[in-house]
Amino acid sequence: MKSGYKSLKALALVLVVLMLATTLTACAGRPLAQTKLARTEVGRVGDHTVLYEELYFLATNYKKSYEGSYKDDPEGLRKAIWDDINENITENYAILELCKTEGLEYDEKKLRADVADSVALDIEASFGGSRKEYFDSQAEFGLTDHYVRFITGVSLLYSEYAAKVNNGELIPATDAERVKYVQDNFAHTWHIAVFVNDGEDRAEKLEKIKAAEKLLAGGESMYELIGSEYNEDVTPEYLADTYGYYFPRGIMDEKYEDAAFEMNVGDHRIVESYAENAYGQRVECFYLIEKLSTTTDAAKVEIEKNIATLAQMMSDAAINQKKEDIKASLSFEPNDFAKSLDVLALEPAENGADYQVIIAVVLAVVLCVICVVAVIVVRRVRMRKFQNSIVRK
Repeated sequence: MKSGYKSLKALALVLVVLMLATTLTACAGRPLAQTKLARTEVGRVGDHTVLYEELYFLATNYKKSYEGSYKDDPEGLRKAIWDDINENITENYAILELCKTEGLEYDEKKLRADVADSVALDIEASFGGSRKEYFDSQAEFGLTDHYVRFITGVSLLYSEYAAKVNNGELIPATDAERVKYVQDNFAHTWHIAVFVNDGEDRAEKLEKIKAAEKLLAGGESMYELIGSEYNEDVTPEYLADTYGYYFPRGIMDEKYEDAAFEMNVGDHRIVESYAENAYGQRVECFYLIEKLSTTTDAAKVEIEKNIATLAQMMSDAAINQKKEDIKASLSFEPNDFAKSLDVLALEPAENGADYQVIIAVVLAVVLCVICVVAVIVVRRVRMRKFQNSIVRK
């Protein structure tokens, strides 16, 4: 009898463990709940509601990107952050409006499984399967799980749009036509970059790029400068090549592009802009750009060799231009709550509870109680049968 009792207890324990394991591993990408603050509305972009979690993410990261640029000017920093928010908070909603033109609507329920799979893959690939490390990383970058899933869904929808659009209608169909298109519509440049990192003297960095410009004007080649101490570009992808960058409008930094398309072949120019440094911070940057030809025999050979990549850039630029046209028609309308916020001192938008785990634990406890009750009942029934058999004897 004791042996049977132990077997029933062991079975109950196994059932509880199996239930917990099945629930918790069924989907590594299961979502977290939103906190009240994170889901608070801060305004609208067209017909779309903007939540606090998005405003917090943008404000936090713009603040980091401007570290060192407004040390003694908090009002200037607030204005710079709000300017960036107003300009860029429309990005995701412009994509959603663009997708509508092809009949693609953002359906959270429809996207949920694909988003969960994407998140699960990210957790496995980047965090060794640790959900805790994944969520800790979100907090570090001012993200919430819900917002990550939103932008992941937008990205998946955007990819679906790009795959659905007939590229033959956006860019030339044949390779020969595409080569000609590149020669006529792409800029061809190479450059070096000098960053003004936090704590560094802007004037000294400007002198550094000007010194490089003097060397270039004096006959030193840009290729030599690219490999020199004057270049601080963290990823000079063209370092091993001599053909530089080819790009249409809508791919590079706007100020960089404006200079590249305005310049004549052989000209060089210093451009002041912002770029991402080796630490992932958005900092002030000085580019020394030289414009190259797209029509030389060597250039044509390189264009033909890389035509598949360049054709993708053509398509991306065409789609991006459509998105930018829509974005220009959108604006962020903050509500009174948003207007009352100090973007330099925002309360963090945090993740809510992992209710799926809580539910799993509660159900496991309930199942355990049921199993224990069942064991007790079975034991009492057996005991009565045993007692009755003794009475009969």
